[in-house]
Amino acid sequence: MALPRYYMYGDFFEFKDIFTERFKERKFKKGDKLKNVGEIVKSLYYSVHGLTKVSFIHESGESKTTFISGAGVIQPLYYPSQFPVWEKRFRLEAYTSMTVLEISKEEFKALAEEYPRLMEIMLDVTARNLYTMTADAMSHIYDEGITRICNLMYAHISNLDVKHNHDINQITITQSDISAIVGLNRVNTNKILQQLKDMGIIALERRRIRIIDRKKLISYCSTDIVLGE
Repeated sequence: MALPRYYMYGDFFEFKDIFTERFKERKFKKGDKLKNVGEIVKSLYYSVHGLTKVSFIHESGESKTTFISGAGVIQPLYYPSQFPVWEKRFRLEAYTSMTVLEISKEEFKALAEEYPRLMEIMLDVTARNLYTMTADAMSHIYDEGITRICNLMYAHISNLDVKHNHDINQITITQSDISAIVGLNRVNTNKILQQLKDMGIIALERRRIRIIDRKKLISYCSTDIVLGE
């Protein structure tokens, strides 16, 4: 069963050599903006190394983190149309130091015409992102905070397609970004994480969370998230 993907990885590895041969390499430091609020999408970025955070910014200034993207991912995704109001609302930020290949929309369009497989992958990634965002929206409406957080953790440690530089049962995104993904304030997120720690489900370590009881974690997840267990 497909799981929501809050961490994207490796979608376009198939085209890494072609991208490397044709497009310019750029480097970003942690916290740099690849695309800022108020800007229209002009370039796409293929991640060679490092992590990107994708966030949408409400007019109030509050932000909603939707994805963390790793190597082999293109952000933002390609689409031929323009959605200026929507585009101006999202931000791409270097979550770590990054090396990327910059591709203009025009260059990507030409490449997709040359390699139809590229658009096939793009369509599949778009569908998976839509599934993730739909599941996320439903969870925000109907699930309690502890369920939302456990769903996020379960989806993360169960995505076996991802190659981490740490133990699969560890989560390295910040508590602040967990709050922004699941739609809770930081106070409530911290309370729930402490509750999960007290129940022996997780351990809170320096800059990471470690899952120590998968079975108990699953017991607090949505049924449709863990149907494959």
